[in-house]
Amino acid sequence: MINELVVATHNQGKVEEFKSLMKDLPIEIKYLADFDAVEAPAETGRTFAANARQKATYYAKKLGKPCIADDSGLEVQALDGAPGVRSARYAGEKAGYPIYRAEYAHYFPEGEAFWLDLLDTLEKAEHFIFLEYFILDRGQMYDQLVDALAERVRAGVEVRLIYDDFGCMGKMPAHFYRELQQKGIKCAAFNTVRPIMAIIMNHRDHR
Repeated sequence: MINELVVATHNQGKVEEFKSLMKDLPIEIKYLADFDAVEAPAETGRTFAANARQKATYYAKKLGKPCIADDSGLEVQALDGAPGVRSARYAGEKAGYPIYRAEYAHYFPEGEAFWLDLLDTLEKAEHFIFLEYFILDRGQMYDQLVDALAERVRAGVEVRLIYDDFGCMGKMPAHFYRELQQKGIKCAAFNTVRPIMAIIMNHRDHR
């Protein structure tokens, strides 16, 4: 009978999920962060299950302890199940924008739930806040956002905000970013609109 089990992940989101799932087990649960750094294995499996087995076997041999692992990603029906096991590399290969492998995504079924979680997360920020928006518009939510960011600036947190210049046309004053800069928020426009017809104006910040 084993009395110790290693969950082979550096992903903090997955760590929290495993802690919740395994909290009642009568064994000691450890994570990769509890050990000296080990070079990550190549994930060459054609399925999530195959990659999970690869990782579990690899780390079990490296650490000399029983391990479990998982693998996950996006399977988009319109893309015939892609990017699948290549999710972490897909954007980098197709668009030149790699996704961080330690990234953790949380799905919000409603915008209201996301908004409350965002405000709570901003309040807890201790070192930096980087935000990116395609559209900003004045209103109650915008005011709440700016107040929250200004408060973190006063607490010594580095705050940066980037917005799409075209997306904000007709919604925000031309130099509204100066109001944010006066509050200590580092703010800049992405792809500033120019009064010329050019293909580069299609390079919008929709991400």
